[in-house]
Amino acid sequence: MRLRGLLRLRGRDRRPHATPLRRRARPASGTRRGRRGDDVSVSILNASGCLDALAAPHVARTLDAFVTKTITPEPREGNPVPRIAETEHGMLNSIGLQGPGIDAFCEHNLPALLALGVPIWVSVGGFSASDYASICAR
Repeated sequence: MRLRGLLRLRGRDRRPHATPLRRRARPASGTRRGRRGDDVSVSILNASGCLDALAAPHVARTLDAFVTKTITPEPREGNPVPRIAETEHGMLNSIGLQGPGIDAFCEHNLPALLALGVPIWVSVGGFSASDYASICAR
């Protein structure tokens, strides 16, 4: 949450709140068996949109779960080119959530992703609460 949103949540309460300083990692609430059979307390996932699992299934199968590119209710072309700009200190991008929409995703992409044999986490996007609800209902 951004600072402005946090300040709005505080409302009239203007007392400064101290941020807790964590010096050590929190102990795991419980361990589980990892993909290689060892006990782990962390899952390895890709960032949404950064890996094409169908083009690189051998990479996707090494993850504890695969996160899809963000799916929207309708197909989106994304932003016009140029979408990526190199700067002196790195790179900026503004792809604009290009994607096939929920119908094409469920018909074409999802069956192929399920065949990978790893859990699938679907990233959803929308412009209203009803957009999110309709995608999650599918």
